[in-house]
Amino acid sequence: MHATARGSRAAAKPPAGPPRHVPSKGRPHCACPPPRRSGPPDPARRVGRRALVTGASGFVGRALCAALHARGDQVRAVMRRPAAGPWDEQWNLDLGTADLPAGLLRDVDVVWHLAARSRPSVGGSAAAREPRQPELAEARAAADLVATRALLDAVAAGAWLQRASPGAPALVLASSVKAVGLPARGPADERTATPPDTRHGRAKRAAEELVLAAAERHGLHACAVRPAPVYGPGCGGGLRRMLRAVDQGRFPAVPEVGNRRSLVGLDDLVAALLLVAERPEAAGRTYVVCDGEAYSTRRVQLAMASALGRTPPARTVPPWALRALARSGDLAGWLAGRPAPFDSAALRQLLGSAWYSAARITAELGWRPRQDLEGALPAMVAAYREEARGSGGLEERGRNRGGGRPRRAER
Repeated sequence: MHATARGSRAAAKPPAGPPRHVPSKGRPHCACPPPRRSGPPDPARRVGRRALVTGASGFVGRALCAALHARGDQVRAVMRRPAAGPWDEQWNLDLGTADLPAGLLRDVDVVWHLAARSRPSVGGSAAAREPRQPELAEARAAADLVATRALLDAVAAGAWLQRASPGAPALVLASSVKAVGLPARGPADERTATPPDTRHGRAKRAAEELVLAAAERHGLHACAVRPAPVYGPGCGGGLRRMLRAVDQGRFPAVPEVGNRRSLVGLDDLVAALLLVAERPEAAGRTYVVCDGEAYSTRRVQLAMASALGRTPPARTVPPWALRALARSGDLAGWLAGRPAPFDSAALRQLLGSAWYSAARITAELGWRPRQDLEGALPAMVAAYREEARGSGGLEERGRNRGGGRPRRAER
């Protein structure tokens, strides 16, 4: 396992050998080549706190590193594979399968733990939509717990601290709203006692329990943030798939049924992650983070169609027809021994609710969202178009179903 550190420009892959680390300044350890930098250090740049970000190359991690770097913090990024980005050092290792290298947490003030192997199930919210390789999913969840426990042990021990000021760094865990199940009525929040109903949610909940127990036992500034699905330019997951399906005319023309789903903007989530690390009252707490809107599937579809320049179909599929199709899918799945593409679980994902409240973080820390999906969609569509051009052009098939037709240009 190789642990490397680099500047913001990607460097050549190091030769095989023992674990190694190349600091951004000073002489390299072992037989490492000297670090490559994008340019000389900026003498005018203020050097702030020292931050460690795991999962730094991900969608949220990269945005968090950019915000930290912009305010003058020194960013130590951890990821499995080399990547260029807004960080001062880069360490390449798999936290779930390797011991923490010596010096990884040296002189760190704050740890943001975003890395995770466990992923939400695709297509539906019920157990029927869990991954078809349960052993692999369990192994990923176990690896996430190993990584979280290792970071907590290192933070609590504090043996690597070599500075005059005593104390351990803060630790912020990026969890998920899936760490709790949905109540029968109203939005879910931090007090909701309903247990998570997916393997991914249970893995997140177990990691939260480790963090909060360590905070109480060792007096650490450790807390957990539960973001709703995140939107923003370059986002992935269900929103990315839905945007592509609406653009290609493959998304069903769903009716307005008044379902409620929570989301959060990328910039708002980054602001929340920064805030909980700074505020003493956040220690030992869990915070749901969402933008306060209750999005129905129809609202999201219409907003995406508008941003994409598509005219959605005037007629929608009635709910009774969708339910009949879902029941047919249930039967087909039972006969085939695996979930059908559209069944009752997929229908719940399409028209069901996943509604949450961020009242606690607003009341206790003063965090308030500044984004909504409609405002973010133009930038999301621009990023989607750019990505499509880079991958060989946009697919133009099937626009007359669900996503509608391209609008005529104004004269």
